[in-house]
Amino acid sequence: ADFLHFADLSQNMGEIYTQQAVLGCNAECRFFVLVGRRTAVRPTAQKEKQRKQFLTIGECAHAQTEIQNITNNIEEGISIILINNLNYSLTHMQTRNFLYVLCLWSLLPAHLCAQTLTAERHVPQTTDSLLAYKVAYFAPTDTGRNCVWNFSDLSTDSAEVINVDYYAAQEDDSTRVGLHREHANYYYHIAGDTLWLTGYETSRAYMRYAPQIPQLRFPFAYGDTLCGAFVGQGQYCHMTPLNTEGTIRVHVDGTGQLITPDDTIQKALRVRSQMQYSEKMHPLNSVQEERLAWYSPYCRYPLLESVTVQTIKKNDTVSFRSTYYYPQEQDEELRKRDQEEELANAAMDSLVSNIRFMPNPVYNDVQIKYELARSAKVYISLHYNGGLTTYQSPLRQETEGEHTVEVNMSGMPVGSYVVYIHADDIVVSGSLIKL
Repeated sequence: ADFLHFADLSQNMGEIYTQQAVLGCNAECRFFVLVGRRTAVRPTAQKEKQRKQFLTIGECAHAQTEIQNITNNIEEGISIILINNLNYSLTHMQTRNFLYVLCLWSLLPAHLCAQTLTAERHVPQTTDSLLAYKVAYFAPTDTGRNCVWNFSDLSTDSAEVINVDYYAAQEDDSTRVGLHREHANYYYHIAGDTLWLTGYETSRAYMRYAPQIPQLRFPFAYGDTLCGAFVGQGQYCHMTPLNTEGTIRVHVDGTGQLITPDDTIQKALRVRSQMQYSEKMHPLNSVQEERLAWYSPYCRYPLLESVTVQTIKKNDTVSFRSTYYYPQEQDEELRKRDQEEELANAAMDSLVSNIRFMPNPVYNDVQIKYELARSAKVYISLHYNGGLTTYQSPLRQETEGEHTVEVNMSGMPVGSYVVYIHADDIVVSGSLIKL
C-alpha cells in the first residue's frame, strides 16, 4: 500500500479523529483505508459536516467511478457509499480503535482507465534537455472532463528562451534527479510510485525539505489527489537561517483536447499544484503558489505550464505570473502502441460486456453475471489478492446472451479478489471484495 497524506486532515476531522489515510490499489481495485482512534466526544453538527466533506476528498477516478454521495450514520455505525447508483454498506466496530474501509472498485476492465500519467512515460530522465519559452501569461481555463484548451494563438516570437536540463544528482543513485533552469538547481527523488522534491539551490540560497514535497504519483489519473505537509531548512546569502513549512495539494482537475501552436493532443491531462507555506525570516513571509501543467500521454514533460506566486510581506503583496511553453516531439511508438491496444480492447469489449458481481462485497455466495456477443468457450477463475487461484470453473461452450455463474466463497479468505472471465482468446477482469 502507498501512503496518501492529507495536509488538512486535523482541521477537517476536528477533535473527533486523528488518523492517517492509506491508499491501497492494484490494476482493478482502488480503495482507501482510514485507520485511527475514536474519541468519546460526540461530534457537533458543524464538525460532522466537516467530517463528511473530508471523506469526499477521497474521490478516486482512476477506478472509473465517481462518489455521488457519502453519508455516515454515527448512531448506527454504518458507512454508506453510493457509487454508480449501487449501494455498498460497511459496518465498523463500536470500539475506541476502529478501521474504516472506503472501497472504490470498478467492474470495468482496467484498460478503460486511460489518460493517465505513468512512471514509464512521465518520470524525468537524467539525460534529457529541452527548451522552455517564457510567453505571455494566460489565466486558468476550464476544468473537468472533455475540455478543449486552445492555445493555438500562443506566440514565441518575442519570448525568452530558457534551457531546461536534467542530470544525475548522484552518480551512484539513479533515483536522484537534478534539474537546472533559470540559474537554479532543483533536486528530486523517485521513491516507490512518487516523485518528491527534496530541495533547491540558487546563488543566494539553498533549501532542504524533510518531509519532502510530493510532486506526482504514478499512475496519476483524472480526479486523483495527492496531498502532503513539508518542512524546509536552509540559508539565505550563506548567513541568514531560512526555514519554511507548509502544505501542498496536487490534483488532476481536467482532461480533454490540448491545442498548441505545433500540435493537437487528444488525451491531455491537466495537473493543478497548490502550495501554501511560510518563510520564517525577518519579516515573516507568507507565500501562495499555484502551478497548472498540461501533459500529453506521448511526452515525458508538460507541454504548457502556468505559474502564479503571491508573496505577502507585512502589508505588502508581491505577485509573479508567468507561462512556459515546452515544445516536444510526440513519441510515435507509444502513440502506435496505444492505437493497437485500443483496437484490441474494442474487440474485447464487443465479446464480453455487462459484467456484474452480486453482491459485492460478498460473505458467502456470489453470482457472476456477464453477456456474450456471440458463442464462445468460457471459463471463470478467482484469484486471491491478484495471485493465488482459489476457484476455476470448467471450460464450456456458451451461447450468445446473458450468463450467470454462482460461486460459494464461504471457505475462502477475507480480502480482495480478481475475477477473470476467459472467453476464447480474450480475458476480461473485475474486482471483488470478500468480507
